[in-house]
Amino acid sequence: MMMVRYFACLLLLVLLGSCGGDPLPSGPDVTAPTITLQSSTPALTEDSVCGNWSDHVLRTYTGQELILELAFTDDRDLSQCKIDIHHNFDCHTHGGRVIAPPAVAPPQKQGTELLSPLSLLAETWSEFRIKEVSGMQQTWEEVFAVPQNAAVGNYHLMVQGLDAAGNEAEFLEFDLQVRNAQDSLPPSLTLTQPASDTTQAKRGEVLPLVGLIQDDAPLGGGHYELYYYDPAGTEFTALQHFFPEDQGTEFTLETEFTLPTFGSTGLYRFVMKLFDRANNESQVIFWVDVQG
Repeated sequence: MMMVRYFACLLLLVLLGSCGGDPLPSGPDVTAPTITLQSSTPALTEDSVCGNWSDHVLRTYTGQELILELAFTDDRDLSQCKIDIHHNFDCHTHGGRVIAPPAVAPPQKQGTELLSPLSLLAETWSEFRIKEVSGMQQTWEEVFAVPQNAAVGNYHLMVQGLDAAGNEAEFLEFDLQVRNAQDSLPPSLTLTQPASDTTQAKRGEVLPLVGLIQDDAPLGGGHYELYYYDPAGTEFTALQHFFPEDQGTEFTLETEFTLPTFGSTGLYRFVMKLFDRANNESQVIFWVDVQG
């Protein structure tokens, strides 16, 4: 009788063990892993980025921490997670998530290529991390220290993942906005010439540019740039000037630009962009009605 009970209990244990978990899928592994953002500090928000509306914005400041809690899952075995932070000063895309298109198509660039819109003191922030992972599920925190001297502006934060079979997860893409903790105000420009938002001129005429540039901090290490767009929307670069290192909080703008003798007549849009040493940016727009 004892022997019968023993074999009955043994059979029950075998049956229970066979139901203890789902077996791994058989055959080739063609299922991609998944990556999700569980939480972030600061929290996700919405804002306009490069003329597009984004609901994947992380806004942070120099000297602060950026914390991401990530979850990585697969039906068999995880392998690797990559995290990349790089600048988006040129407003490029990666073909991932779809966001609303800009109201106006970006113009084609022509003319002399200007230097990168960075101050001489601030530096572009970049990070690249690879984390080896295993198992079917991993959750962890990634902590990034935003450098004190990081150039402010738009960045991309990309999260990619692979499983052991090489299947690639759909990547996560976030618009990272970095602002300077000590200097978050951009410089300003008060134009006295041209005296109005729209002025008339002829092809080949000299266009005087006079005004006062001001900032709450010394302008040394910053610069200004002038662009113009012809009636067809083509972008041309016109001027670039760097402020001296010992420049104070004000700069008297006294320069000129000769309108091209070629090209079509019509309404030209001019954009003066101002950058301080932290790379805070502002712009002033005026129009020139070019006649023959």
